[in-house]
Amino acid sequence: MKCLKNILLFIFASVVIISCSKDDDNSSEATGYIIVDNKEYVLTSGDLFEYGETEQGSGVYKFSVSLSTYESLDGFYLVSNINDPSDTLTKDIRAKFDIFSSDNQKLNNGNYQYNFTENANTFNSSTLSTSNEITSSSVDYEISSCALEALEQRGIYQLSFAGTVNDSIEFNGYYKGKLIRYED
Repeated sequence: MKCLKNILLFIFASVVIISCSKDDDNSSEATGYIIVDNKEYVLTSGDLFEYGETEQGSGVYKFSVSLSTYESLDGFYLVSNINDPSDTLTKDIRAKFDIFSSDNQKLNNGNYQYNFTENANTFNSSTLSTSNEITSSSVDYEISSCALEALEQRGIYQLSFAGTVNDSIEFNGYYKGKLIRYED
């Protein structure tokens, strides 16, 4: 009986220790969404292209962030997630932001404003693109206005953004996950 109590106590203690262990909040699994023109798309991957210091110098570095429903293979995109099989017009989406940071290794944490000054904590030349692999059609939206917030902790980025495309269509989105890094 004493042996059975000790075994049960050991099992109980093991369960408590396992359940109290630190949660894995550093998951490499990307999650997110983009809503554009009242259609929601699931984001499954993100890339960070590093272009180095801007022509103006002064410690400002250019990055291009690309978020998509595609999987990336050396910067080329493979369709991996069709969000709504009944939607025959758009199947996938890609958001691209050219971002300027004072950190040469990563994006600064904080808010970024959409303008063409190429100062730190700004971004420009941004687009949303939708495509349909079945009909081989695509639509490119030019971003008219946008605000973006970036937070990086232990290699995991959280990006939230909202604005308008083509001067009148609202969009917003959120991404959390690793950004696969490429250097120019």
